Amino acid sequence: GCGRVARQGVPPHRRRLTRHATAAAMKPVDMYLVLYNLASAAGWAQVLYLTLTGLATGAAPKDVWAGIEMPLSIVQSTMFMEVLHTAAGMVRSPLFVVFNQVMSRLVVLWGAMYFVDECQAHWSLFLTVIPWSITEVVRYLFYACNLTMKTVPYPIFYLQPHDEDSALPDLLL
Repeated sequence: GCGRVARQGVPPHRRRLTRHATAAAMKPVDMYLVLYNLASAAGWAQVLYLTLTGLATGAAPKDVWAGIEMPLSIVQSTMFMEVLHTAAGMVRSPLFVVFNQVMSRLVVLWGAMYFVDECQAHWSLFLTVIPWSITEVVRYLFYACNLTMKTVPYPIFYLQPHDEDSALPDLLL
């Protein structure tokens, strides 16, 4: 996770974040992580858009799956890079926790959703993919902002599940 420096009287979203770096002084590893986080946010945003569009038009879950199968498989599978980032010391997160979080998603995707036609055709596809997408867009934007800015924009900070002030419950993770 990305920590904050606590200061009394300063709203949480205006507190300096611990991994702050300017673009000019940014280390190569931080530049890579910014690109990784922005690409991941964009991928999840695409999955969210396609899923919500299908839901709004009344498309059957099987038809929505046909549209999201490739981008969801790519963006979900590249999350394994987070295990490697943690193992290499590029981010400060507990390896066991990151591994379990990533693997639980991969088991759902590759162990059920991808190969089981009933999973692709069931309405629960929406209940799985929409929360995943919202959570990941917010999370990856939070991390990208944390690496590049002095503060995280309030909407992103507020939506990022990180403490008791968060808008999104931990259940979405």
